[in-house]
Amino acid sequence: MPGLWVALLRKFFEADMRNRAEKPPRGMPTAIKNWCGRVVGEPRPWVFLMMICLLIEVIPVGCVGQAQPSAASARTAQTPAGSKPSQQARELWYLQSLFGETVGYERISVRSVDDPSPAFRKVEGEVVLRVKRMGTPVSVVTRYRALETCEGHPREFTVTVEQGKALAEYRGRVDGKQLVVETIVAGRTAQQTFDLPKDCRGFLGLQDCLWEKPMQPHEVREFSCLMLGVNGVCWAKAHSRDFEVIQLPEGKSRVLRIEITYTLPGKQRIEQTVWVDSSGTIVKQRMDSPPVDAVLVTRERALQERFSSLDLIEDIRIPARAPEDLRGARRAVYHIKGQIEGLAELLASGTNQQVRPLAEGVVELTVTLRRPRGITGSCAEQATRDEMEPNLWIQSDASQIRTIAESFAKNANEPSELAVALERYVFQTVKNRDYNQTFLSALDVLNTKEGDCTEHAVLLAALARACNIPSRVAVGLVHHRDAFYYHMWTELLVNGCWIGFDATRGYGGIDVGYIKFGHDSLAGADAMAAFLPMTKLLGQIRIEIVKLERD
Repeated sequence: MPGLWVALLRKFFEADMRNRAEKPPRGMPTAIKNWCGRVVGEPRPWVFLMMICLLIEVIPVGCVGQAQPSAASARTAQTPAGSKPSQQARELWYLQSLFGETVGYERISVRSVDDPSPAFRKVEGEVVLRVKRMGTPVSVVTRYRALETCEGHPREFTVTVEQGKALAEYRGRVDGKQLVVETIVAGRTAQQTFDLPKDCRGFLGLQDCLWEKPMQPHEVREFSCLMLGVNGVCWAKAHSRDFEVIQLPEGKSRVLRIEITYTLPGKQRIEQTVWVDSSGTIVKQRMDSPPVDAVLVTRERALQERFSSLDLIEDIRIPARAPEDLRGARRAVYHIKGQIEGLAELLASGTNQQVRPLAEGVVELTVTLRRPRGITGSCAEQATRDEMEPNLWIQSDASQIRTIAESFAKNANEPSELAVALERYVFQTVKNRDYNQTFLSALDVLNTKEGDCTEHAVLLAALARACNIPSRVAVGLVHHRDAFYYHMWTELLVNGCWIGFDATRGYGGIDVGYIKFGHDSLAGADAMAAFLPMTKLLGQIRIEIVKLERD
């Protein structure tokens, strides 16, 4: 998938109930306890800690990432006198922390090259993330290489994302006034084209702007650049504030605070804050959510740092005690609270999920049970073309998938019966809960028979499309043992109504314990970017189960 930030974003969704131990969730690290305490109702206001995954530190390795190092924090190679900052060779190291816990590092190398001409430079790097998921150690490595002009304009790049058995590769090249990006997954290739704005910058983005001319307080700059992760063009607006004194690994430093808004190809926005010294060097970065920081350090510290045991499933759950079993309820009413601008708009609203603002920072969410059996088509909902056709992640045209789908289709009397049978098949087939996976395609899942909620979701979506049932994946929260966990499931269009199915459980449809944030067909090289706005909710909401109604 597109970049490490997306890999981590998926991991927030993955809460596999069928393989969860009966014992209560284990204790959280102190830093996480304190952070979660605010989430679940401590009286002090929530402070928006502005970080977004390693998931997103690498988001703008293209738009923000390369700081000119000081003598104590990074190595700078000898360069000819009078050379421009963008022509100087550097090796830079950043330590990454998520929710205040150290989870990885990024290495960046910038050097000039003589091939194809001395007017070019090569940007190379890797981002290493090490965390846990349900106690299982997880390592995700993103490597990238880009060829750019010495002025920082892109020519070509390659990005690979590797975790467990999952491997995705992205190749980009400039063709006239366009950026052509190829995504390669499970031996298949998809191509996407972006319009390339004039003077679009490459993977150094903002940092190049600052090297050329450091910003002054209360200055505004706008530019376009490539974004690692989305692997396309983003638009940035940087607004410098004032000087601040902050604590860095080498001690306190007086730096300029700059706030940046990035607009992605799908019009989603990401907020970031950076702190720079008088030469324009970025010494610290912070994304908007969830809390992720990146700070410039020495190579030795980056490689020797002891990483946290942060668990991306257990440590970010949202406690919410249910008065009774949600599975038997016909309707559930929730109060969701969080000091988030546009909170109501960040929750999906539809036939079975209604959102009603109650007060500032408080919304009422009503979820109504919708089972596949008995659906008459009264919802009159429709599917897009992307929700019916195969793509890189949902290979419904693969012969192995079609063969299985056809065997179920010929024995089913009507669509709801077929949908339930397919859900049950995936539930019984994907038996090995491999928490070390990032995101396998449907074909990979069928071949390996392993994965977690994301793998269950894409395989069910592929089998459904192969049976001419439109499908998409949904992301949000699922209630399990007095807490909500981030999760992914599948929605199928059955008799004119979108119905939720969860192949990690195999219950024949979902219950009212599912809170939906959004859905996607997974078409396109940057498919999961559609879920990025959902990250604004991570760590910033608490949920109260107000009422359950039964027949």
